[in-house]
Amino acid sequence: MPIWFSDKTKIDCIKLLTDFLCFWQSHVLIYANFRLALDFQVSKLKRHIRSHTGERPFQCSLCSYASRDTYKLKRHMRTHSGMNAVVL
Repeated sequence: MPIWFSDKTKIDCIKLLTDFLCFWQSHVLIYANFRLALDFQVSKLKRHIRSHTGERPFQCSLCSYASRDTYKLKRHMRTHSGMNAVVL
């Protein structure tokens, strides 16, 4: 025998389910943002440690230049292409 719920009970259930889903969705977004921030901090820490160890894992394929981070290597590569080359 089916159980029939009043309209108010159905509305209350839908509201409860909606609140529950919104709660979890907001927590998933907070977690995702936290992970992005954490990954960024780990990246900065690795780069900082390289400043103490002298490690330069990013090497230019055209000359002997090596860098601790990709940004500086990309900036250096512009000197080979002639684009935005800094003239001293």
